[in-house]
Amino acid sequence: MRYTPPVNMLAPPRALLAIAVVFDLICPWSYLGVRRLRECLARRTDISPVIEWRPFLLNPGMERGSAGQADHIIHRFGTEDRTQRLHRSITELGRREGISFRFDLIKTLPPSFDAHRLVRWVAEQAPAFQLSHCSAGGGGFNTSLPACPDDAAGGMVERLFAACFTEGRNIGDLDELARIAAEAGFSRTDALTYLLGPEGRSEIQLATTQAHRIGITGVPCFVFDHHHAIAGAQEPHVIDRLLDVTIAALETASAC
Repeated sequence: MRYTPPVNMLAPPRALLAIAVVFDLICPWSYLGVRRLRECLARRTDISPVIEWRPFLLNPGMERGSAGQADHIIHRFGTEDRTQRLHRSITELGRREGISFRFDLIKTLPPSFDAHRLVRWVAEQAPAFQLSHCSAGGGGFNTSLPACPDDAAGGMVERLFAACFTEGRNIGDLDELARIAAEAGFSRTDALTYLLGPEGRSEIQLATTQAHRIGITGVPCFVFDHHHAIAGAQEPHVIDRLLDVTIAALETASAC
């Protein structure tokens, strides 16, 4: 017989909190920011997060295939020397969070469009979850992606980040994405069939458009309860402060 631990009836109830995570899978700051957010939430015994993963395309015009990683980064940040300093800085920050960035393994910068579609597909494998106090489309978002209380899609997000930034795998390649899905316990055939089809394409583009419409121009960005937003790979104590503000606002609203 499986042991079931006793329920602590004296423990305060957890607050259901909607969190929209706006990110791009080829952004190392998104990887760092998502890791910090998840670690912060793991310590918050007062919160039951319901996460919606919102795709954002930093390079919306990049077609399937690859762009030269070094050329793209240099174009974006100025010089090779500055790029190397940036990589060293991110690598050190990642090390503190348990992330082993390996920029030396990334020979090409892949488009993230289909990787975002894979996250969407994984989210659709779990039942959609709606918060009773949240209106559909709140905060300017069309809630076209299922929100997951057990964060099924979050595992795939972490896996794709690791594949790209610690293993140097091409997450713009459909066969590679199908292999990653299989490694996570999903059907390789079903994943590849989905990726070869048209599903999810317009939704990924729409999500980026909506993010720009409400003023999000970079990632990561975290939106708590559709109203309280924080941008960038913030330190955990900064995230904690905004969580406190959000929970206090929810408690005030529920008392009215």
